[in-house]
Amino acid sequence: MKTPAFDRNNPCPCGSGKKFKHCCLGKGNGAASTHGATSASETLRNALKGQQFESLEEAQAFVTRHAQTQNQRPRDEFYGLSPEQMHRLLNQPFKSWYASRNYPMHNRPRRFCGCSAY
Repeated sequence: MKTPAFDRNNPCPCGSGKKFKHCCLGKGNGAASTHGATSASETLRNALKGQQFESLEEAQAFVTRHAQTQNQRPRDEFYGLSPEQMHRLLNQPFKSWYASRNYPMHNRPRRFCGCSAY
């Protein structure tokens, strides 16, 4: 089975809650950058042992439920918070700041310069 490449803007597979590009991308030692991904794949592999699926959709649903369960478990590196709780803790201040200005992030005001090519 082929291991998927990690996108720079996705959450880091090490479980830090940071983007991959700000965390493990480009780290010299492979062990530090792949430890979380290895642990997650081993956990999934163990959960899949003995499972039989009738369709690809059934297998995907199982993997999705497994990932959701893992994201709700407390982690020592997050001081007992789950990855979902850590994500909300880190991102909520930004969401409420933009919501208080009554415009969505993609429609926020832009700065314009005097040049004609934009």
